[in-house]
Amino acid sequence: MTDICDEKLVSLAAGGDRAAFDKLAARYIPVVATRASAFYEGDAELSNEDLGQEGFIGLIDAVNRYDAGFGASFRTFAVLCIDRRMKSVIKAKFRKKKIPKDSLVFLDDEDAPEIAANETDNPENKVIALDEHRHLRERIRDCSSEFEWTVLNCFLNGMSYQSIADRLKTNEKSVANALGRIRRKLTQQL
Repeated sequence: MTDICDEKLVSLAAGGDRAAFDKLAARYIPVVATRASAFYEGDAELSNEDLGQEGFIGLIDAVNRYDAGFGASFRTFAVLCIDRRMKSVIKAKFRKKKIPKDSLVFLDDEDAPEIAANETDNPENKVIALDEHRHLRERIRDCSSEFEWTVLNCFLNGMSYQSIADRLKTNEKSVANALGRIRRKLTQQL
């Protein structure tokens, strides 16, 4: 079973072949781990291992829902499902936190691409949208100081100005100023 392509393993696994699923899962352990690391922001409430477990649930969903007729490879579809599952868990965690609307930071008009918004989109387009979002984050990281980047990540993780100030041993004014500088830099770059 070592030389069988992913698509064949998916077909076997979807038909109930446990060995095929185990082989497929073993192939995707590094993918799930890499994706979990990409989404992990050092949050105590949601560990890297938690994200990895959610990623495997996404992989199971990919196996059950994959249709080669849509023209995407299984790997492309699996990464999409893994990322979607991790994002939904992260979003659900943030929904529980109250963030004042006037303190929101918009990275661009669309913020992060809504991967699950339209199920009829081509999976490759969704993966491309994710890559564009990652590129935007890299641009923000490149133009930000270490302090600004830390403040932004804390803020995007739902922390209040006071919580960020306490964590970084500074004051709320410094936090507000850092977010203001990031907004100005983004406006200039975009």
